[in-house]
Amino acid sequence: MKAISIKITLSYLLFGVVWIFFTDFLVEQYAGAKTLVVFSKLQSVKGIIYVALSSLVIYFVSLYFLRKLKQHNQKYIQLNQIQSHVLRKPLANIEGLLELIQDKNSELPHEYQLIKDQMIELDKIIHQIVNLSFHQINKTK
Repeated sequence: MKAISIKITLSYLLFGVVWIFFTDFLVEQYAGAKTLVVFSKLQSVKGIIYVALSSLVIYFVSLYFLRKLKQHNQKYIQLNQIQSHVLRKPLANIEGLLELIQDKNSELPHEYQLIKDQMIELDKIIHQIVNLSFHQINKTK
C-alpha cells in the first residue's frame, strides 16, 4: 500500500512541477507588457485549471492502482481455493483409504500409524496456509 501511495504522490508532484513551469512560461509570453490585473487573472485561471487537471491525474492513477490491487486479490482468492480444495482432496482420499484399511484389519502395522500421523500433520499445515491466505485477502479488502 505504501508503494501505491508513493507512486500516486510522485505522479502528482511531477505533473504539478511540469504544469507550473510550462504555464508560467505561457502566461509570461501572453501577458508580456500587459497590466498586473490581466497577469493576476491569468494566474488564477491557470491555478484553477491546474487543480482540475491534477484531480483528474490523481483519479486515473488511483483507479489504475486499485484495479491492480483487485487483480492481486483475485489471484489470492484463486490460490486460496487451490489450497483449500485441490490440496485437501487427495488428503481426504488418503484419509478415507486409511479408514477402509483400519476397518478391514484388526492389527495394523506400525507404519500405518506413521502414515496417519503424517497425514494429520499435512492437514494442519494446509489449514494454516489457507487461514493465512484468508487473512491476507481480508487485510487488502
